Amino acid sequence: VADDLSLHKKGTHETVIAMMTKLASSTSPELLRFIASAFAMFAYILTAHDEAAADEDHQTQLSDEVVETILRLCGSTDTLVLKFGGITLNNLSQATRFHEALLRKDVASALLKLAESRDDEVRRVCARTVHALTSSDELAGFESECVRGIIDVLSALENCRFPDVINYCASSLFYISCMPNHLKILSTQSAILRRLFGMMRGGLESTQLCAARALCNLTCDKSCVETLLRERTIADFIAIAILRERFVRGANTLQLC
Repeated sequence: VADDLSLHKKGTHETVIAMMTKLASSTSPELLRFIASAFAMFAYILTAHDEAAADEDHQTQLSDEVVETILRLCGSTDTLVLKFGGITLNNLSQATRFHEALLRKDVASALLKLAESRDDEVRRVCARTVHALTSSDELAGFESECVRGIIDVLSALENCRFPDVINYCASSLFYISCMPNHLKILSTQSAILRRLFGMMRGGLESTQLCAARALCNLTCDKSCVETLLRERTIADFIAIAILRERFVRGANTLQLC
């Protein structure tokens, strides 16, 4: 009935969500796969429907119980349930009005489980979700602990070598570097700084540009300079910047270097 649901309004949507939430308490692996896939499809319909809604009164609300259920699906040991749980989070993250509820309920813990998955598509979905969450204004208003959780997810994605995933991570780190309240979390982590150096070395030009922008923001903070000095990485920083200046054709990246 997924296609038909798009023709209905808020009341019907919330009734169906309540039904799915109750069914998600089942211990049957087969039933959980059905429910997880239903949540994924419904989340897509929900965001598309709400974008078309004229005002907030016609937009479907997600209760804490529903959010907790979706996050619980992301902790499943069943690969299909895990994948559909991740797709659900990604679909919901495309609508910024769901960000507050997701962040408040510790979405980072669920995303970390996705990031640690051996399934490439699950990790790709995780990276897209993190990118969506960091690109909105909601995250900037949360406590540092929440932001640290998101950074932990990005760290768990470090060994993923897909260009699009690396690009999502670089962009996410740049967005966090633009948050004055949380900039120091990045600037004091030598592993993050080294990772940004690595991103500047190669790959997509958009990845190099995001990494350069993030480093440009971070090096304006005294604690970042202290970290670079303590870890003796100033020379690496200068060398990479010079190499980028010589080999990158993009004017924006050259200016940042």
